[in-house]
Amino acid sequence: MTEKTLSLKELLTLANKGDSDAQYDLGWMYESGEGVKKDLKEAFKWFSLAAKQGDAGAQFNLGWMYESGEGVAKNPKEALKFYELAANQGDPDAQYSLGLMLANGDGCPQDLVAAYMWFTLADIAEVDEAIDVRDEIEEEMSDAQIVKAEMMTKEWIMKNGSDEDGIE
Repeated sequence: MTEKTLSLKELLTLANKGDSDAQYDLGWMYESGEGVKKDLKEAFKWFSLAAKQGDAGAQFNLGWMYESGEGVAKNPKEALKFYELAANQGDPDAQYSLGLMLANGDGCPQDLVAAYMWFTLADIAEVDEAIDVRDEIEEEMSDAQIVKAEMMTKEWIMKNGSDEDGIE
């Protein structure tokens, strides 16, 4: 949460005026039950408003809600859409979750090449599980697929930037 010192009333005022940080914070509060009664439908509402403004954290949370069916009807295609929005903004958890969905063909056709790319990006951002899952799917991939995935990863980093110098 970025607005820890604000009261619920102040957050609501800001959120209702369109402040995406306040909208995200309210979503988080209602999702976790922190400072308010847990209410996943209310969390979904606030995350949706923040996500529409491009908030990657809210997009990731919507992806999780759609994937798990928490607070909203389970919908893998919507989960995939929100994970992809957040992943393309560099959210490492979304990159990992998107990789899992692509590797498993959950809500989409299986795409090991794209999954490999997302797992590599998540690993660069230090998501612990990403390298292990990437190594597992690598066993199912041809050398040409791995080369393509590595090229896609390098292209993504060149386009979007990364704090790391290189790729494993």
